[in-house]
Amino acid sequence: MGTPQGVIPLLPERLNAVRKAAELSQVDFAKRLGLSPRGYKNYELGLREVPLSVVSTVHQEFDVDLHWLVYGEVGSVSSQAAEEAMLRVMRSVRAFEKKQGVALSDEKADVVTTYLFRQLLRRPDFSDDEMWEYLETTL
Repeated sequence: MGTPQGVIPLLPERLNAVRKAAELSQVDFAKRLGLSPRGYKNYELGLREVPLSVVSTVHQEFDVDLHWLVYGEVGSVSSQAAEEAMLRVMRSVRAFEKKQGVALSDEKADVVTTYLFRQLLRRPDFSDDEMWEYLETTL
């Protein structure tokens, strides 16, 4: 079957590791994240892409290094830089939706925000114009 498009390899395993370190069941972990147990289970099993908002909530709620959570690496990017990148992406996507008068499906928003977040972490000089161009050509 393979990994669904846009799913970050090993992110489901890292979610599982965070949950187990917190000594929570999938149901209790999902509640802490404000998710349905079934929805969370699909993320942990790798059946659905984990939205950036869920990654952010895990980071904040469980004090998990954001770069480790997304990439499995420690120390390459500061938590502050990762948080700033995440906020920049989320604001850009919301501004794009508002200006274009569209609302992205959850699945499309997940793919778009994940891609843009990765670009900003890899290339801090990734400009707002480049983000906008990506959004226009992709959506």
